[in-house]
Amino acid sequence: MSVAGALKNDKIKAELNTSIEYGIDLSLFKNRLNLDFTYYESDNKNQIFQNSLPISSGATSKLFNAGNLNSKGFEASLGGTIIKSEDFRWNLNSTFTTNKTIITELAEGTDYVRFWSQAKGGAYTWVGEEVGQIVDRDFVRVEDENSPYFGWPLLDDEGWENSDSTLSDEDGNRAAPVIGNYNPDFKMGLQTSIQYKNWSLSMNLDWRKGGQFVSQTHRYGESDLQTTRWLNKVNDLSDVGDIPAYIKENADRFLSPDGEFYPLVGGPTAEYGGFPVDDLNDGVFLPGVIGSYDDDGNFIAEQENIGGPGTKYHTYGDNYAWDFTRASTFDADYVKLRQISIGYTFDSKLTQKIGMRNLMLSVFSRNIILWTKAGINIDPESAFQYSNGNLSQGVERYNIQPWAIPIGLKLNASF
Repeated sequence: MSVAGALKNDKIKAELNTSIEYGIDLSLFKNRLNLDFTYYESDNKNQIFQNSLPISSGATSKLFNAGNLNSKGFEASLGGTIIKSEDFRWNLNSTFTTNKTIITELAEGTDYVRFWSQAKGGAYTWVGEEVGQIVDRDFVRVEDENSPYFGWPLLDDEGWENSDSTLSDEDGNRAAPVIGNYNPDFKMGLQTSIQYKNWSLSMNLDWRKGGQFVSQTHRYGESDLQTTRWLNKVNDLSDVGDIPAYIKENADRFLSPDGEFYPLVGGPTAEYGGFPVDDLNDGVFLPGVIGSYDDDGNFIAEQENIGGPGTKYHTYGDNYAWDFTRASTFDADYVKLRQISIGYTFDSKLTQKIGMRNLMLSVFSRNIILWTKAGINIDPESAFQYSNGNLSQGVERYNIQPWAIPIGLKLNASF
């Protein structure tokens, strides 16, 4: 026997959608050119979401009406017959879609809507912001503008990073940094077909531009030191004579908020710049400063952690950025050649002799090309998860399958 973690709500209202569309559908030059364009705007009131509850309540979440979501976007297609003759015909069609949804209103007492949370961050949206944004913990840095260490990573006494998990400030506004959005800027498709006498060729190409996704698959693999990116991440400064001076001279790379995120110095072995730790040479350190603030808000430095005396070293394998979602967040852009087919239609005189109206034999294949901006061998289209009956977009965990390119034969016959 068990009790559901989500509390029901007898005051839930039915969702109400109000939408308006403007469109145009044109066919020109005796159907040689076709244009279809639609612009839409919709308001979704009383959206039903689950809101997190403190564990002391005896439940994990409750259902509530969120307020109002406003969506705007347009869809367009343009295509036609580029070349047409007695023996040759070339058709080409393109599609374009884009959409943006904004939360314009939330229920009283609700600061944000949580769509999912994983990897120390998640998909949260505040009023006036676009649905789909991915937020992360903040990387704590020295905030005293009068300090020479202003902007440096503020480390704890052991030389580990500090993270701030605050989502909202006292006024209910977003405090967590936004690191991406799981929605695309736009999607485009291209379909083409060529016919020459009895032969035909068709292809389907897709392009997604913009957006990000979180890969838990890559996160767990990389935290076990199984990715080339992590092997290449550490900075081997064994050839540098004065490491502290070098790091200060290259503060924009090692210490600045705009520099490399989580820039480790050292390596897995002495050959790759590792420092001595626990009788081994696999030590690394995170550049920054250790210290605290006085009662007046002035930063008092206790130790520079940049490779000089007193630097806190850790073993190479213990330094994955577990506290931050951005360590496993990637661009979701891709280009796909989804399908290609080559076919031959047998002569009508032959098919009529054997009692058929039409007979066509074709060879087809799918997944011919996949290019991803992320370059981590994970298809961004697999970035989704189901949890408690809800679909979480923009995050995947073990949704990975070998990239297969099937080749098949297809026979179409009509009698």
